[in-house]
Amino acid sequence: MGYFLTIVAQSLDLQDSDFIQTVSVLNFVNQVFVSWSPTPEQPDQNEKWYWLASNTLRVSKGRGQFVDINTYHDTPIERRSDGQIVYRWEWANYSGSTIIHLALPPNFIAELQSLHPNIPAYIKMNRGRLCLGWLPSPESAPAYAFNLIETASDFENSVGIFTDQFEAMKHQEPLKSRIAHARKLSNIYTSKIQHLEEQLAIYGTANVPFHIQYELDETQKALQEQQSILTENRQ
Repeated sequence: MGYFLTIVAQSLDLQDSDFIQTVSVLNFVNQVFVSWSPTPEQPDQNEKWYWLASNTLRVSKGRGQFVDINTYHDTPIERRSDGQIVYRWEWANYSGSTIIHLALPPNFIAELQSLHPNIPAYIKMNRGRLCLGWLPSPESAPAYAFNLIETASDFENSVGIFTDQFEAMKHQEPLKSRIAHARKLSNIYTSKIQHLEEQLAIYGTANVPFHIQYELDETQKALQEQQSILTENRQ
């Protein structure tokens, strides 16, 4: 059976000096609302959302929508003799579009240069974790490998520096890859805006919850950024 969208939601945790990863693979037959934006909305496993990857990714539940879910645990970390902590994971060639979302353990970031050649399409700080997201294509390398760095202090400042450097590095990404990411992100953000505008209409402008308005504003800005990339490269 072919799927419209596959979401691979991963949460990496440090437990008694061992790294354990929880992986949830969800296959959808129809378009769904997917959000990796931070939200003050409290997670609850009800009929509205799937909360995934330590609650850093949420996906809408649709009535009558078929979804195939598989959850498992693995240990994708190699501790080398030189002290390096290497994350290594291989993805299957899922049918349809795929989103791979990884929430790193609290107080850990990725070594920026080691993210080549599979540069994430997005990064977010969410619920005390640095989250990385990929939108792989059939041409993408099948393995993700990069070094983890533990920040002994001032985690938020380390994430801020990482984010600034990541944005600068994205501009050095091959043009073909940047355009492919922009197209996929534009589709995702367009779907998010439609959903959020529906929520806005239900509550009414005067009573809309803050997190919905915040996410709508953030998504509109992100969509404009992706569309500007596509426009620049058409000229």
